[in-house]
Amino acid sequence: MLLEYDYIFSPYISETAREELQELFFFNSNQSRYQTKILNAIEIYGKPIIISENELITIRLSTQNINQQTLFILDKEKESKLIGVLIYVKELTNIKVVHLSFCEQNNFSKFCFIIKKFSQMLKNIKNIKFLKFQYNSIIITLEDINEFLK
Repeated sequence: MLLEYDYIFSPYISETAREELQELFFFNSNQSRYQTKILNAIEIYGKPIIISENELITIRLSTQNINQQTLFILDKEKESKLIGVLIYVKELTNIKVVHLSFCEQNNFSKFCFIIKKFSQMLKNIKNIKFLKFQYNSIIITLEDINEFLK
């Protein structure tokens, strides 16, 4: 059974969350499992860099010629605690998740819920039909995402 959670998806977070972001994204203990795939993504899309603008921060990839976005996932119930970071690029008819990092204590049902919500947002982007994941080469049509995550 999938539980409903109260999340905020935002392209920026407060500068005060920089240390929390660095711990989650750059020093996540799960990185060792995906090290080769992370390095491959960096080679293709560029190095993730924290950018500060008007007391807000986001992550940008060092490659300048891509249509890249960052979404921070915040848990509204826990005083907007950062629980995930999703960096994606828009390609012709798909969105490719280049980097994805979640707090270790978050379970699979939360992950599924977040990916479903993200895919619902993608349905509002004209001509987007597929969601791809860089680390494991999975390609899913937006219509099939719910079935895939069961």
